[in-house]
Amino acid sequence: MKRLLLAIAIVAAAGLAGCSSDSGSAGTSVAKGTVAVETGGSAKGDFGPPQGEPIKAVLTSPPHVPPATNRNYPAKVIVDLEVIEKEMPISEGVTYTFWTFGGTVPGSFIRVRQGDTVEFHLKNAPDSKMPHNIDLHGVTGPGGGAASSFTAPGHESQFTFKALNQGLYVYHCATAPVGMHIANGMYGLILVEPPEGLSPVDHEYYVMQGDFYTTGKYREKGHQ
Repeated sequence: MKRLLLAIAIVAAAGLAGCSSDSGSAGTSVAKGTVAVETGGSAKGDFGPPQGEPIKAVLTSPPHVPPATNRNYPAKVIVDLEVIEKEMPISEGVTYTFWTFGGTVPGSFIRVRQGDTVEFHLKNAPDSKMPHNIDLHGVTGPGGGAASSFTAPGHESQFTFKALNQGLYVYHCATAPVGMHIANGMYGLILVEPPEGLSPVDHEYYVMQGDFYTTGKYREKGHQ
């Protein structure tokens, strides 16, 4: 069995940290094909309604980080993320069945701006064996979106939230048993940029650390 002991995140020169307890936005669960309804919340980080055309979020796999938002206004950002259960190598000659956000462990990096309205679509691949959801620690609604995103295999859920609090936040699957879903690879990062953006750097990297415990001995060949 694989177990995550520690997750650390490094985004060069970001200088942003974790979880705020401020209350504000809430997600609303909708079935595929229906309309998401936004709910009210705290004015903190609320820079008014989204402006311009909706933006499709650029998602990246580690070690890559999406480009800076480079905007001076809040926008509607659409995030499409798919849960994929897939077999991948864990070391030479050794494979493991990972549960992933976006096909990698850690999952896809998400980047938005404080004040953005985020329309989040979570798909669960048809060949998945388990239902999944997502708890984004940058969301102050019910369960960070987990209560609005429980998704069976072959289905899609949708919820909307406003990114009220700047920071670098972990996200993970919160479907019971939570530990098993996280241990199988269901975690990643979302960055909520401050409205003025981040200080320029030469390069940004997406790094998280996880430990894996397999059924066989260390480096024992085959599927674990």
